[in-house]
Amino acid sequence: IASSVGASKTASMEQAQVPQANAGEKRKWEGADTTAHAAKGSKTGAEERTEKQRIVGKDGKVLICELSRNRRISVGEYNGKKLVDIREYYEKEGAMLPGKKGISLTVDQFQLFKEHISEIEDELYDTRS
Repeated sequence: IASSVGASKTASMEQAQVPQANAGEKRKWEGADTTAHAAKGSKTGAEERTEKQRIVGKDGKVLICELSRNRRISVGEYNGKKLVDIREYYEKEGAMLPGKKGISLTVDQFQLFKEHISEIEDELYDTRS
């Protein structure tokens, strides 16, 4: 699997605050350099800009969010292709490292996934018995 190659590069990295699914839980992401970047943040389509923390690991992956203690979403590049990585992490010697369990989606695969979000939500929240 392409996404697991180079995973060990994250072993010796700094710590930084992580966007979290559960705001009450404070976690740190090893291997991050935090920089601010502007992000579009308007539901009306207006060109509003808000400051958002950008966390980049030494492996070049940008951490998008921490889904749980051991699951993260990041965006990176492998062999010149941008990938959305949804992966489980494990702790070793105080550092959180990417594990084998996960998936890396190409831009095309991610676009297809996004197109089916409403269908996924329909099945998840279906009130039929």
